[in-house]
Amino acid sequence: MKKVWLRNLQNIRESRNMTQVGLAMKAEISQQSITYYETGTRCASMEVAVKLANILNTSIDYLIGRDETMHKYYQLRQEDKETINRMIDSLNKK
Repeated sequence: MKKVWLRNLQNIRESRNMTQVGLAMKAEISQQSITYYETGTRCASMEVAVKLANILNTSIDYLIGRDETMHKYYQLRQEDKETINRMIDSLNKK
């Protein structure tokens, strides 16, 4: 299984006012694993990365440092996301 380095994990976790222990409990992994991921000592499996992204309401691309755009999308209100999705659907039909 592919492993990824979670470059932005600490930043997003702290911005959500979540402790390592709290995040670890929600993700059903050890607090030590969170420490390893945040320090770059170890990489997370894709399964764990997906779980963490869902808990933190962000994208895997943001967690691994590839893209801020989807992170911004996840921060929007649901009605704004729906508007953007309708615009994308409309553009795809052209």
